[in-house]
Amino acid sequence: GHSYLKIFESSQTFILTDTLKDQLRVPMGTVIKDLKNITTIIPHSSPIISVGDVVSMDLIHAGFSPAICVIDFHTKRTGIDESITGKYFPTIHQSVPNRRGTINPKIKDVLINSFDIYQKTKTTQIIKVDGEEDLLALPAILLSPLDSYVIYGLPDTGICLVKVTSESKNLSEKYLSTFSSVL
Repeated sequence: GHSYLKIFESSQTFILTDTLKDQLRVPMGTVIKDLKNITTIIPHSSPIISVGDVVSMDLIHAGFSPAICVIDFHTKRTGIDESITGKYFPTIHQSVPNRRGTINPKIKDVLINSFDIYQKTKTTQIIKVDGEEDLLALPAILLSPLDSYVIYGLPDTGICLVKVTSESKNLSEKYLSTFSSVL
């Protein structure tokens, strides 16, 4: 089979290009406005990986238990009060630095480790990003098990649900391959 890990072999930081920025504004999956609709789309047995503080908090508040939450304690580049984040994310399991407009290749190991721990414990794994998590939906799709769902927020629009399939993995890999990179 095709190894999606190869794109991370160079250990180079992925840097968003202006052209790709416009392409990524188009949602990769189904956009919904209300979390109630998730239950009609996502089977109960499918793992959920949420990328973004608000979407992660909304999922937890609605009674969902994501396998992994990728957060940065910000929404729309504004900090979220610690009394709120502490309620939803009492334990940070791993952290990774990630500058705005980039994807740190270290996210690969953090995601893989988080999936392994989740599989063993069935406990939601919280990944705290020191910087910005916005682009990390791409490696989450690429590295998540087939038939899981990556959910990310679309500010002022709704929530995007991406079923992890060979097609969504290939699209994520295509996007990642068009980022600029530096050592």
